[in-house]
Amino acid sequence: VRASDLAGLGAERAAGGAGRPGELLAAGASLKDVMARVEREILEHALAEAGSPGAAAERLGIGRSTLYAKLKQYGLIDKEHD
Repeated sequence: VRASDLAGLGAERAAGGAGRPGELLAAGASLKDVMARVEREILEHALAEAGSPGAAAERLGIGRSTLYAKLKQYGLIDKEHD
């Protein structure tokens, strides 16, 4: 993942999204919770930009099976992919 891949996340947060990681930690969120929120946002962004799960996995540098496991973990996949 390149910095340019994450550029849009700042605008989403400014519009009422998850918030900056440091702000979440200061508000009492655990590191695990913050990392999960960031990972979910990255997955959502990669899917939107890439247009398909296969292309998103390639862009993220992970295997498709890993991507599908993460999508399932975060509730971002429908039941047909189980």
